[in-house]
Parts: sequence; C-alpha cells; structure tokens
Amino acid sequence: MAMTALAAAINVQPSDGLYSAESERACLGAALLDNSALRGPLAELAVDDFFLVANRKVFALMLESDDEGQPFDPSNIVESLRERRLLDQETGRQPGQDS
Repeated sequence: MAMTALAAAINVQPSDGLYSAESERACLGAALLDNSALRGPLAELAVDDFFLVANRKVFALMLESDDEGQPFDPSNIVESLRERRLLDQETGRQPGQDS
C-alpha cells in the first residue's frame, strides 16, 4: 500500500503536520546515491507522497528514468527539469520559486 493510500485510510491530511522536508530530501538523496533504492526501501512511495511540489517533480523524473532502465544522477535530473522547462536556465530554480 502506498503511503498516500495509508494516510488516506487513517484520514491524515498534510495540514496535520505530518510533513517533513528533511525526510523528503533524505528519500531523494538516497535514490540519487543508489538508484536501486527505488525498487527497494523506496518502492512504497508514490509521487503524491511528497508534499513539496519540487520534490514531486524530481521523484517523478527518478521513477520515469528507472522505468526506462536509465540511471539517474543530479546532473541528468537537472537537465531533464530544464528540458521540460521546469527549471529556470539562469538561476536553477523552479519557475515561481522564491529566492
């Protein structure tokens, strides 16, 4: 059961304060260090389990790369974000992201 389904089953809402930017970054970082983590400990996660939109986009790209059998690293994730116009070319920030 994906974490989103589990949260829904117990009626947890993001506003309940059960969100952690550090935990989201840790999951993304673990996958970047070891792509196979998506098929192991992170296999229960879904894109919607991430509260931050930026993290959802990055995790979706990781899953897409993994589904295509392609390895991913910070460089090609950033390049994919730029190609999809999800990352500003000059600043490296997502459009609308505060400084």
